[in-house]
Amino acid sequence: MTNVQIIESLKEVITSLKSQIEVYRLEREQDKRQINALLSVIADLRKEIASLREAIDARNNDIAKAENINKGLSKIISNKTEKQAPPEPSAKERKELETKRAEAVKARGNNGAKRSTHPENSAHTRVVYVTPDTPGFNLSTATLIGGTDTEGNPTAYLESRRYRYQKGYMETVLYRAPLYKQDGRLYRGKAPSTPFLNSSYESSAIAHIMRLRYGYAMPVESICRMLREDGFNMSKKTADGLLRKTSGILESLYLALRDTVLKADYLNIDETYYRILSEKKPETAENGSASGTGCSTGRDTVDNNGSSLAGMPAARGSRKGYMWLVASRQLKLSYFIYDCGSRSQKVILDELTGFHGCVQSDGYSAYKKLETDDYKDIQRISCLQHIKRKFLDCGENNTEARKMVRMINKLYRKEHSHKDDKNWTAGDNLKWRQEYAPPILKDIREKLDTLLALPDKDLPPKSDLYTAVHYMDSEWDAVKGIFTRGDTSLDNNLCEMQNRYVSKSRRNSLFFITDDGARRGAMFYSLTLSCMLNGIDSFEYFTDVIDRVARMKPKSPVEQYRELLPDKWKKQD
Repeated sequence: MTNVQIIESLKEVITSLKSQIEVYRLEREQDKRQINALLSVIADLRKEIASLREAIDARNNDIAKAENINKGLSKIISNKTEKQAPPEPSAKERKELETKRAEAVKARGNNGAKRSTHPENSAHTRVVYVTPDTPGFNLSTATLIGGTDTEGNPTAYLESRRYRYQKGYMETVLYRAPLYKQDGRLYRGKAPSTPFLNSSYESSAIAHIMRLRYGYAMPVESICRMLREDGFNMSKKTADGLLRKTSGILESLYLALRDTVLKADYLNIDETYYRILSEKKPETAENGSASGTGCSTGRDTVDNNGSSLAGMPAARGSRKGYMWLVASRQLKLSYFIYDCGSRSQKVILDELTGFHGCVQSDGYSAYKKLETDDYKDIQRISCLQHIKRKFLDCGENNTEARKMVRMINKLYRKEHSHKDDKNWTAGDNLKWRQEYAPPILKDIREKLDTLLALPDKDLPPKSDLYTAVHYMDSEWDAVKGIFTRGDTSLDNNLCEMQNRYVSKSRRNSLFFITDDGARRGAMFYSLTLSCMLNGIDSFEYFTDVIDRVARMKPKSPVEQYRELLPDKWKKQD
């Protein structure tokens, strides 16, 4: 074989080998495609298996909870008791009883507690089917797991109950979440969240209770009775629990309210009281110290001076507990302080530490302390209504007292002569005061000096007129201070009007059971009355704010809470 032939033969072998290699290459690519397809199928199967495992785990948790409940019920049933057993019901009675229990109560894993499903509210019950809002879920391509009824609604679903207040009635909303399958994964919708974990009550239900309790002075028992008459049975324990949990949510908002009010440069302050059924009697000496941050347990049968409430005997084991009110006319915000019920001057003086501006109050000795050199940054001004009231207490037949009342009324008439002028500014008012007030105050001072100069036989030391004259004399510098600014009021009626809501509640509810309840009351009164000052419906406010604060992080900055106070609040869509 020649060299040429050898070369040609080798070329043929090479060509054959190349064709075989190309065949092998194509076969390998085909194998790779098949492998990738199989891997994709395996990945989808793994996702489906993981989704099924999640569903199985959730189901096992439900089964475990049910078993725990059954164990608890078995223990209760097996416990022997000395009580005589009631007569055995007949088969018909037993069946009716089981049916009624099944409709009215469902067992929950809440320490074996049972939660009412409120079947009595069936007239105000509606059903909402919720679909998953998970990213990537497409209802049009998803497959419903379980059948549908004649109306096309799913028959297999997870049901959650929510109770919300609509104007005039409590509504039960049944959120039903069917299970869907899409691309090998399982999807289920969720019912709207509530402010509290494991609670079925939405913020509107809580807001309704708060408005009635702190805006309309209704006792919790009366609120529950009213709801029951409207077709919704709520226990007092449930209502109290909702208020207690809400106070935890709104604590930071309340602190932001206090911080904001104290930044104003003109405050009205006053105090009022409530009956406290238990815990330690507070310090009431004017120069004493407050009880501190904690309140020890204990009981006292009457308040510090043995007096009774509104002419009625003091409740057994009750005492007076004082609330301090701090209000800003400029911001239209106010708040109450409750420090173990103490009326000690330390409570209000500590609260005003670092405050710079004007404070209006009556002549209580704790407030008079603000006139000393220890509080050089604070100007205290008086309340003309408190002074006027003392002269009115002298009776209609006391001519000297009536003359003083008429002179004080003259100040009011002059002050209110521009009340309908919407363009009237604080600067305008200051100029007007500097014009009308000095001659009237001069006449009042001359009349006051004349009365002070009367001998004891004409002005007996224990008479009402003596008390009124000397009270006005002690307040004279603070009276003149009213007219050094244009934005102050002649009186402290802003606080007086707010304290009336506490007084109405005191007459209706009679007492707080504990100091903690009184502290919660101070918080809720603060927010409710601040809503009223701003012309806001407290129901709308609390319905919105409770949800928003519940979603905020625990250490959110004060500025975020500041935007939620009634004077700046805007309802969220």
